[in-house]
Amino acid sequence: MKKTFKFISKVIFGILIWLILVDIQWTFFDSHSIENLIFIVFGIFLLLLIISGIYWVFKKKRILKFAGFGTLYFLAFSITMILTNVVYGKIAESQFIVLLKDIEKYKIEKGQIPKVLSDLPTEHYNVYGIVPHEFIYEGYKPFIWNGIGFDESEIDSETEKIVGYKTPMGYTKYRIADDENIDDVIENVIKNVW
Repeated sequence: MKKTFKFISKVIFGILIWLILVDIQWTFFDSHSIENLIFIVFGIFLLLLIISGIYWVFKKKRILKFAGFGTLYFLAFSITMILTNVVYGKIAESQFIVLLKDIEKYKIEKGQIPKVLSDLPTEHYNVYGIVPHEFIYEGYKPFIWNGIGFDESEIDSETEKIVGYKTPMGYTKYRIADDENIDDVIENVIKNVW
C-alpha cells in the first residue's frame, strides 16, 4: 500500500512539474515540445524493457532492472498527462465560449470588436499550466494578392483579430472580424468541441 501511494505521489509530483514547465515554455518559447520529449522517453524505456525481456528469455538473467519501473512510471505519467490535458481543455473551451459571448456583446454595443481584451468590462483568463494568463488575442495578417498568388500581409488588419486559447498540449485559434457574426464562431467552437 505504501509503495502504491509513493508511486501515485511521484506521478502527481511529475504532473505538477510538467504544468510548471508548460507555463514556462508557452510563455517564453511558444512551443509544446515537453510532451513530445516525455513520449520519447516513454518509448525508450519501453524499448529497454523489451530488450531486457528478450535477454531474460535467452539467458535467464535479469538486466536493466530499472526499465520495468521506468516504463510503468512513464506510462502512468503519460496517461495522467493526457487526462490532465483533457480536463484543462474542457475548462478552457467553456471559458473561451464565455469570452466570445462577451466580445459579441461589446461588438453590438460599440459597433466593432475590441482592440485589446482589456477593453472588455470583464477580465478573462486562460489557465494552461499553473498560472492564469490572458487568452490569445492578436492581430490578423490578411492575405493580399501580389499579382501571381496570395502573400500574408506584414501589417495587421484593423478590423480582424485572431482569438484563441491554450491548453497544456497546444493551442486553438479563430479569426473574428467587425462585420462577422461571432455567434457563428461560437457555433464552430461548440461543433469542434462537443
